[in-house]
Amino acid sequence: MNEQELAVRVGELAAATGCPVASGRWEPGGGQPLRLERKSGAAVLVLRPVVAEWCSALQEFMIAQLLVATSLGVRRHFKVFKFGGWIAGAVLGAAGAYYFGAIGIVVAVLALGLVMTAILWAYHRSLTRRVDERLLPILGPVVMRSGLEHLACKLSIGQRILWVLNGAPPRGGQRMRWVGTRTTSVAD
Repeated sequence: MNEQELAVRVGELAAATGCPVASGRWEPGGGQPLRLERKSGAAVLVLRPVVAEWCSALQEFMIAQLLVATSLGVRRHFKVFKFGGWIAGAVLGAAGAYYFGAIGIVVAVLALGLVMTAILWAYHRSLTRRVDERLLPILGPVVMRSGLEHLACKLSIGQRILWVLNGAPPRGGQRMRWVGTRTTSVAD
């Protein structure tokens, strides 16, 4: 996908998702493959060279998913969760230190970690279902399924631990089952 094709496709997806994006551009370097930059005015979609290696269905899926998530305010939601988690952690840690000393701090922080993981687990699933519900009519069942198939992969032990600590967001296989139940009714 060259610059001109990218601009056209990003414009089409931005119009379909309702997320205002001025343009898209390729940027060398590492880091996140896709991100939205907001300076003054509309956002600019920044893509890394690794995105060029993806198939067109995965490119469309990932760009549309980012735009839908942005239009739903997903980043803002997670910033609030992180801030709330730090505040709750500070309060629980202080209370644990006051009442039970060093052991109380450790217990309070571990308890908060478990509670935040459970809350994030439910919240991730709720937001992902909302994103998938908005993506399905935009991309269609074939592109949606193809994009999710690329996301379905096995995780190593270390990746699983990080996945759980990140709130266990739904993975490609589970999202395919969610979409699979809906694609049959959409296709008929």
